[in-house]
Amino acid sequence: MLIAIMVAPQLRSLEQTYQFIQEYMSFITPGAFAIFLLGMFWRRTTSGAALAAALLTIPLSAAFKFVAPEIPFLDRLGWVFCPDRRADDRRVAVAQQRGHLH
Repeated sequence: MLIAIMVAPQLRSLEQTYQFIQEYMSFITPGAFAIFLLGMFWRRTTSGAALAAALLTIPLSAAFKFVAPEIPFLDRLGWVFCPDRRADDRRVAVAQQRGHLH
């Protein structure tokens, strides 16, 4: 409620209030999406991973917003959610070495 009271006067000066709301909701969405998606469909998801997603989504979104403001907010949302591809490559290499992948 306190945040709403502080933000409400600033909304008068915006041309598109809905875009403002979407942009700042995208700070929370990647982590929440990852938590629910992986928590529901991947048994190996841990509570530590869920906590890391919840804690890192806002700082990562803020970093993308202020370091690269030219990137549209929907694209930033995807980049924050995007996993580390190098880690996936290492996992595939290990699985191939162990004979799990043909």
